[in-house]
Amino acid sequence: MNMRAAIIGIGRFAAGALLASATSACVYTTKSVVSMHPLPATYPVSASWQYIDDSGETVTEKDYRVLAPFTIRRVVQAKTLATTESTLELAPQLDEVVKAAEGDSITNMKIAATEYEVGSHPAAAGLKLMGWTLGVTGAGFAAVGLAIDDEKTKGAVAGGAVCAGLGLIVYLVGAAQNDPAKWHIEASGQVTKRIR
Repeated sequence: MNMRAAIIGIGRFAAGALLASATSACVYTTKSVVSMHPLPATYPVSASWQYIDDSGETVTEKDYRVLAPFTIRRVVQAKTLATTESTLELAPQLDEVVKAAEGDSITNMKIAATEYEVGSHPAAAGLKLMGWTLGVTGAGFAAVGLAIDDEKTKGAVAGGAVCAGLGLIVYLVGAAQNDPAKWHIEASGQVTKRIR
């Protein structure tokens, strides 16, 4: 194999790998799925302005008075580059809010994410992808240098080994990034009391 052709091939491979790494780092995504199940609270809790009482009767706005609005704030964390499932146990705190206000239900309940802190997700993803790219590129250089087995390719073997070693170090630095992502959650609504 011609030394010049091998070096050009390796250079093209390296350029393509670095371009792929840069592009891949830009498309790393985070996905969040939220679901709300019925709350096992002692008192009726409704996301609308009306609710169903213990007897199954619909209680509308004209049937109750609003005692006090409330807001509960929580922070939910997610590990870096991992799937995390979190459950907010709101029922006990909602029961306390209703009891403290001397009410008998909660209406207009809303749960919203008010802030998202990305943590080290982007840095970890980019460094890991870059580490893989450098490692594969370095291994490619070293493999081609060893395959040609010529006095002129010893530099390719050494350079490939250095590049692969650097890739490993960069990957490990990316794996060490562990600042969690944080969702700031706000649950709000109003405590009401039925007019008898």
